[in-house]
Amino acid sequence: MRTMHTARRTTALAVIVFACFALANLTGCASFNTIRKQPDRLVIPSGDASLPIDWWCDFPMVQVFVDERGPFNFLLDTGASITIATPRVAALLPDQTYEVHQHARGSSGTRMSIKNALSIRDLRAGSVHFHEFDALIMDLANVSDAFGTTIDGILGCPLFEDALLRIDFPSREVRVQLGTLKGRKRADLFRFSGKKRPVVGVTIGSKTYPVLVDTGSGDGLSLKESVFHEQKYQNDPVLASISVGIGGKPRTLHEARLSGTATIGPHVLDQPIIRSAGNSSLLGVKILRHFVITYDRKNDLIQLEREEETPLTSLPSRSTGIGLRRGTSAWSIWKILPFASEQAQELRPGDIVTEIANRSVEDFDCESFSQLLNTSNEITIEIERNAERQTLTLPVIEIVP
Repeated sequence: MRTMHTARRTTALAVIVFACFALANLTGCASFNTIRKQPDRLVIPSGDASLPIDWWCDFPMVQVFVDERGPFNFLLDTGASITIATPRVAALLPDQTYEVHQHARGSSGTRMSIKNALSIRDLRAGSVHFHEFDALIMDLANVSDAFGTTIDGILGCPLFEDALLRIDFPSREVRVQLGTLKGRKRADLFRFSGKKRPVVGVTIGSKTYPVLVDTGSGDGLSLKESVFHEQKYQNDPVLASISVGIGGKPRTLHEARLSGTATIGPHVLDQPIIRSAGNSSLLGVKILRHFVITYDRKNDLIQLEREEETPLTSLPSRSTGIGLRRGTSAWSIWKILPFASEQAQELRPGDIVTEIANRSVEDFDCESFSQLLNTSNEITIEIERNAERQTLTLPVIEIVP
């Protein structure tokens, strides 16, 4: 069995036993000519400041105040090309909302209509202030359900146009610093082009593919469909999960273990499990959690540092075949996947989940839930349907060895 070269377990959202959600990010957005994506002014005390982060598994959640309202929970997403605020945030600032007629696309390719935006005078994260910019107003209920915690917005990469963004996953720290990566010559420093998005080259065999460095993705390495089916795998790709993103449209995902290595500059992924994606290839937090990322958007540079030189490997992909909607107030059955056991097929979408492994669902965060999946051969689940409770024992299936 393969193991990750890290002390922590696999990220929950990518392989979580029941929740087969993967966050689809706002990427490849339309041209927002009337939207101020970059702040007019960025204030960083002493030129270097730490952001207040509440890590949800390996996802950086920033605690922010919007024009002195808050605190709010915003996901820091290097894959998002604009900042997003929810209607709940916008409702507190009614005089600062205005109509727009725009469209955006998530990484799955789903096209969404945007009708309103929010003019933000000051977004404060700790001691750092972002002055005078706009955010699109979008409902993130699907994303909150996937995470199991309320997400009030998404911080897009244009906010950091005039500074370095340093995300230290191993140390659980995010800093905003004045400075530049320009002039450095290192094998782990990458230049990206077009649309100012952090895209790096991932080499598999004799080909190199552009892949977006995306702190909002719960996957490891995911390749867009056409590229995914070009690769040589140890076994045929299998249906592994169903994702739901910002648009709310479910999408089936396939996985397979690569017959060889993938490299990102000097970094080696040894026989990684690769997941199919929509229109964009992504490098998500299941891999990024091993790195310190320094992002220089003004100069189109990104550095991926890692202390260990040993190749990264992937744990087997395990599941019970049940998709859970992890709402902020209750958990419920969302989808039953085709490979689920006979016991799991007795469940129905909408069943309320009250206990897992004889523990209330309220006792689980994403780390403990992921650990349960990775260490158990079977898991008991108690559900409530029509005021009656039922307990089932579900086998954990190793879908990709």
